[in-house]
Amino acid sequence: MNCFYHEERNASALCQVCGKGLCSDCATVISIPICKECLSEHIYGEKSKMLKCIVVGLILGIGCSIIMKNLSGLLFAWVPFGWMALSAITPKVFLVMPIVGWIAYFAIKFVLAFLIGWVALPIKLYRWMRIFNLAKKVLE
Repeated sequence: MNCFYHEERNASALCQVCGKGLCSDCATVISIPICKECLSEHIYGEKSKMLKCIVVGLILGIGCSIIMKNLSGLLFAWVPFGWMALSAITPKVFLVMPIVGWIAYFAIKFVLAFLIGWVALPIKLYRWMRIFNLAKKVLE
C-alpha cells in the first residue's frame, strides 16, 4: 500500500479514523496517525464543541446574574466545562432508575460541575488552543 498523499512512498501507518495509508512523514505529524481530512473533521467537531460550551456558559452566567441581581451569577459560566470534565470520566452506561434518582444524579453532577468548572475551564481552553495551533500547522 502506498501513502495517500505521496504515491511514490510506501505506507508505514494507517489513518486511525478512515484507514488511508500514510508514509512515515505523514504519520508522524501528530502523535496518532491521522490523515488531513480526518484531522480537519476532528477540528471542526472540536470547534463546534468549544463554541457550544462557551455559548451555554455565557447564557448560564448571564442568566444567573440577572436572576441573582449581581455579577456573582457569572461564576456559573464555568459549569459547562466542569460538566464536560465529569462526563469524560463517568461511565457511558445507561442506568435504570426512577425519576427521583435522575433528578438527584443531575443535581449532584451540577454541583460537582460548578465546583470543578473553575479548574476545568482553563485546562480545556488550553487543550483546545493547542489542538487548533497544531492543526493549523498541519493543514497549511
